[in-house]
Amino acid sequence: MSKWKSKWWPESLFARLTILFLFILVITQSALVSYFHFNRDRQMARQVSEQVIDAVAELESALEGLSNDDRQEFIEAYNRPYGINLLPFVSNPIHKPLDTDNRLVRGIEKQLANYHLPVNQVGVQHHPKWRLWLSVEIGGKSYWLTVPLGRWQNDSPNQFILTVVLLTLAALVAAAWITWRMSRPLRRLHDASKALAAGNTPDVLPEEGPAELRSLSREFNQMVAALAATEKERRLMLAGISHDIRTPLTRLRLSIEMMSDDYLKDGMCIDVADIERIVQQFTAFIGGEPEESMVDTDLSALLGGVVERASRSGQAITANLSTDVFAKVHPLAIERLMNNLLDNAKRYANTPVDVSLSSTNESIQIEVRDFGPGVPESELTSISEPFVRGNKARGGDGGSGLGLAIVERIVKHHHGSIHFQNHPEGGFIVKVSLPTTRA
Repeated sequence: MSKWKSKWWPESLFARLTILFLFILVITQSALVSYFHFNRDRQMARQVSEQVIDAVAELESALEGLSNDDRQEFIEAYNRPYGINLLPFVSNPIHKPLDTDNRLVRGIEKQLANYHLPVNQVGVQHHPKWRLWLSVEIGGKSYWLTVPLGRWQNDSPNQFILTVVLLTLAALVAAAWITWRMSRPLRRLHDASKALAAGNTPDVLPEEGPAELRSLSREFNQMVAALAATEKERRLMLAGISHDIRTPLTRLRLSIEMMSDDYLKDGMCIDVADIERIVQQFTAFIGGEPEESMVDTDLSALLGGVVERASRSGQAITANLSTDVFAKVHPLAIERLMNNLLDNAKRYANTPVDVSLSSTNESIQIEVRDFGPGVPESELTSISEPFVRGNKARGGDGGSGLGLAIVERIVKHHHGSIHFQNHPEGGFIVKVSLPTTRA
């Protein structure tokens, strides 16, 4: 049952409510059509039975005391082509057998029994005219009493069915429109929630629909406004902290430059640089990426510039970058991603680094490999978590544990994927996959 539901049952609220309305309409209309036909046949049986009772009473009164010749003459004068006729009883009055088993016949038999009029046989002739045949006893003799049913015959049942179908479709369209109107605020809330989960600020939701949905939209708007205010305050606070920390670090660096012990001075300069870098990474991780528009970017040129600057600083890098690789990205964020990967390789492996860039019709692949000791398999799944460092396995120190966390967040912000693994021939490799266009 669960497999059937997952395969055939729609996921959206609009589709489910529409199907529910359709099911209710079909059941209701089917019940109404059945009741209409039942009530029509019952009314028809009652009125035809009353007509038969009146005709039998009239004939019994008229034929009473008449001789056979006078009776025959009266019957011939009484019979009309389109009226009630009284005919001598024979076993098979017409060429085709009478229809003796339908709801109308059963209803007439029941009504005549209630009136205590005994009939031996009741049937309906369908062709060429719709006519009721009843075997009755009048004046001690058996006759066929035939009653025309033309005014009761429904010559075009399809018209009634078509009317019911059209009314059902009109009601379904109206129900679907109402359902769409009711579910529209939920769809907007769903889209806004997805945007918020992706780190974007959604537009203000219009407060419309039922009271519950208006309240939900209003509370969601308040939550988004509160989050935006908190984010703004955090950015201001971190900007202040960054400024306040850099000021004493600058004074400390000037003081170190005035020291006469070159060995001690070099070590302290490295420590100050590490502090500045950790503060910068912490600020970048907590404060998020700067507001930057996505633009079509030549990734070959962008990554080539990062590699060139790292090479000038003394890092041994072998680059294999495909040319003319373009994608819609945040350029500064991608530059930070590449800087963090190269810095991670330098800090924890301190070996040459291979960088490659390739592309297909669907995605762009960036790979950075070092030739260090790698990372234990048990730590690969947690290596990108904030403040998790690989220095135990790879011998690095002085890191903040935020470099790969920032890289992973940038990749997710671009709707890409990232994979960490140890190379079969040694070393640690990071594989980044980005979509050629924004998803």
